[in-house]
Amino acid sequence: MNTVAVLLPALLVYLALLFWCYRYFNLKQTWTGENIELVQSIEKPMLNFVKGLLSFFTVFLLLICLVIPPITVILSLSQGASPTWGVDISIYAGFSLDLNAISGIEVDGLRNPELSGKSTVFIDTSNPHAFYLFMFSQMAIALVSLYVVVQLRSLLMSLKNGNAFCFANAKILKQIGYTVIVFNLISPFFQYFAWGSVIAQIDFSNQGLALYPAWDFDLLAMFIGAMMIILSDLFLEATMISQEQRLTI
Repeated sequence: MNTVAVLLPALLVYLALLFWCYRYFNLKQTWTGENIELVQSIEKPMLNFVKGLLSFFTVFLLLICLVIPPITVILSLSQGASPTWGVDISIYAGFSLDLNAISGIEVDGLRNPELSGKSTVFIDTSNPHAFYLFMFSQMAIALVSLYVVVQLRSLLMSLKNGNAFCFANAKILKQIGYTVIVFNLISPFFQYFAWGSVIAQIDFSNQGLALYPAWDFDLLAMFIGAMMIILSDLFLEATMISQEQRLTI
């Protein structure tokens, strides 16, 4: 099949999807902050610096989200055209290394020369299944990161407008908290089952080295997510007090 005949319709559909996202999520208004009420403009160097930093990460993550689908398609097409096709990817896995089972290695200073642990392992693979899982995981991370950064940027712009205590900010904090918690609840299952299916296809001739699926719950991220939800309730209470004060005045 002609490659152009496949890529051109896919490109048109992709551009249409990007335009729909632009209109549906009103990205221009989100970027300029036109939807944020201006109470009192606050100009502080630290606020401006953090806003610039968040703006940079917003653009950076947006570009990553935009280029991942085309890169995935291009590399997928090149897979069939090149017999030496392969990509470097990172997977999360447990590992064990029995130095006694590897000939030619002498170990001093260890009572038990068996090493084990969990880490990100970088592999060069021509396995399409592993490649697609890796690209999907990177896209998910980029989208979640972009969502959190955009929400934080909106929150900061609200602070700059002197409108810190409002219902929108309380909602933003709660959404960020739930997003962080849900993402970090799903990630361990993806690490175990998805990367486990990739690891199952890797064989070692020497039994001294082994890779196996691994779990990794990020307790710190879960704690941060819970704190964001609690902070959202505090913002909600402060917002109600602020609204009452405005009505009284």
